[in-house]
Amino acid sequence: MKNELHALVTDTLAFFKEEDLYCSKVFVPKPKTVSKKVAPTPSPAEKPKEPVSIKNATSDVALFTKIERHLPMIPLTKHIPIPKTTQVAILVYDAKDLFFLKKLAKAIQDQFCPVRLIDGKKVTDEFFEKNSFSLLLSQKKMPWPTPKCILLASGEAYQKNSALKKQLWKEICNHLSPK
Repeated sequence: MKNELHALVTDTLAFFKEEDLYCSKVFVPKPKTVSKKVAPTPSPAEKPKEPVSIKNATSDVALFTKIERHLPMIPLTKHIPIPKTTQVAILVYDAKDLFFLKKLAKAIQDQFCPVRLIDGKKVTDEFFEKNSFSLLLSQKKMPWPTPKCILLASGEAYQKNSALKKQLWKEICNHLSPK
């Protein structure tokens, strides 16, 4: 094995010499000198477009005040506004559809937003006044005004007919996708 490896290396070097690919001088690249360039500090007149915020600024008052004192050109905010998130409600009327509705809820939650499975028999008009939903999925038509509502067939129908399931998913995506 050792002789075969030696022969292979010798043959390779001979080939390189024949093709003028072999260089007896060892090339060592010169080390590059790195010059540190310091970015100019912006004047107080130049303000960034978006303010920098610090989480838990109230507990880190000392840090917050130091940043304000040493970097007056960077505006800081003490409270970060929480954006309103969309939420979907799925009203469950029949326990035999629960398996399908749970899978549907998981798919919506994985792709879009939080989902709540709610017993449809206990829902009243006051429920929608207290909670805001961007989409409601229900198997029964609501007798009071509701947000965007998609009427569902039975879970069995969706499990048997994939075209119906695909149509439902497209409708959900149309309602929840950002436009």
